[in-house]
Amino acid sequence: MLQKSKYENSRFFRARLYAFAVYLMLLLAGGQMAYHTITDDVERQVKQNISNIIEHMDSIFRQVDEAGTYINHYTHLPCTTLRRMMMIRTLAIPSGLSMDLKLPNGYCSSIDGFSLMPIHPESDRNLYVAKGYIQSKALIYSTGSITTELSEHYFLDQIDIRPYFMHFQIGIGQLVLTMPNEHANLLKGMTIASENYPYSISVDYDIGLMLKDLYDELLITALFLLFFPLVVSYQFYKFMTLPRFLAREIRHGIRAGQFKAYVQPIFAQDGSLAGGEVLVRWHHPKKGIISPYEFIGLVEQGQLAARLSTSLFAQVTRQLKPYAHLVRHVMHLSFNLSAQQLFDRTIVYDCVRFISNINNDNIKLVLELTEREQVTKEERIFEMYNELYAAGVRFSIDDFGTGHSSLIYLQMFEVDYIKIDKQFIDLIGQDPISNNIVNNLLDLSQRLEIPTVAEGIEQVTQLQYLKEHGVDYYQGYLFSKPIPLEQFISEWVINPQPAQLPISIAP
Repeated sequence: MLQKSKYENSRFFRARLYAFAVYLMLLLAGGQMAYHTITDDVERQVKQNISNIIEHMDSIFRQVDEAGTYINHYTHLPCTTLRRMMMIRTLAIPSGLSMDLKLPNGYCSSIDGFSLMPIHPESDRNLYVAKGYIQSKALIYSTGSITTELSEHYFLDQIDIRPYFMHFQIGIGQLVLTMPNEHANLLKGMTIASENYPYSISVDYDIGLMLKDLYDELLITALFLLFFPLVVSYQFYKFMTLPRFLAREIRHGIRAGQFKAYVQPIFAQDGSLAGGEVLVRWHHPKKGIISPYEFIGLVEQGQLAARLSTSLFAQVTRQLKPYAHLVRHVMHLSFNLSAQQLFDRTIVYDCVRFISNINNDNIKLVLELTEREQVTKEERIFEMYNELYAAGVRFSIDDFGTGHSSLIYLQMFEVDYIKIDKQFIDLIGQDPISNNIVNNLLDLSQRLEIPTVAEGIEQVTQLQYLKEHGVDYYQGYLFSKPIPLEQFISEWVINPQPAQLPISIAP
């Protein structure tokens, strides 16, 4: 083999040098891109998290302001009436604990009624932290003649946000509220103040953890840019558009019939079947059965709620229709309805087709209005509601008291049922404060004179407690988990069996 000349060697050396330079540029460019991507993403994430926190906290203070405006219109009424009004308003406010009103001759509170002294410490500020009447440390918010005690724990829960290298704080005056600090070497981050109320949200970063994460991302990006630049671009594209890809998969799953209707039975006070709630499970070909809690948010983000609802209506109609004539006692079948579906006439068509095809007055169709989204009062919503109600559809408020829209729904619609959410059922028997919360919620439901459904019952003690407090209907794993639609039809329509309940719930 001929030996290369010095020139040839120099050309090869230069080529290797250029190649190495390109390698360094790719590595540096990849590292710089990763660094800017991560820091920009962290900043966007922090801004979004802070904005979400402020928006939620502002909404609570606005509700307190609205409650104060409302109650101030009735200061001429006796304290016993005002106390009941304040109690209802306090329960409707997330984190609300107690409220008192300054009168010419004393004070009226939602807890003790009339007294000569206020139940909350007074201050020249309208938002401060002090010893509350319910909690040893609470947020006290004064607006006009009304002072409201808000749970400090609730607000701290709102700032307990991951990723773990972020540490959020609430600033009220000179006081800073935060969760216990497990971080070291914190770097001061941004602070954003509420434009409407006297508090701010700030964030600090754990610089050690943040740099470690940045180093890992830079190293991975450099390796991928070196060996698989096209793959890296494609993976980055997938990462940036992950919700879109998931929505496409869900859309395909609906078309392929992977979303199956399930039913969880609901029982009346005498132990008889009152009906069932139609739920959904995703029978994924690779991942198995997926709970709706994992995909329902993506369904709504992808504007697929109406399409999924239509699929469930079609399944229930197709499988129940041949046996509908066997139902000789009133049975309610409820479907969940998101706020976005109130603007889509598809739900009207689905309901009318269901009632027409089932053709049995004993099978009552109920739509459960969920509270995951804020609903607004618009004329077309009223028109759809009136059309549905005239067709025989009835309405229930799902997860009552946990979301945005309970009071709005009560004001807008003639509601036929109220569902008490599982998170309140889980409070039963925990401690006196939890019991008071549940008692007040059940008392509010009874005062509204609307039949109540308790969901998520898992213990006999919970059932006994709800029975003693006059709850009308019962649902939960204590009686039955959600079962496939065909099993529900077989066990409760074709061959109905007496309910095997853990205790008698007859009055």
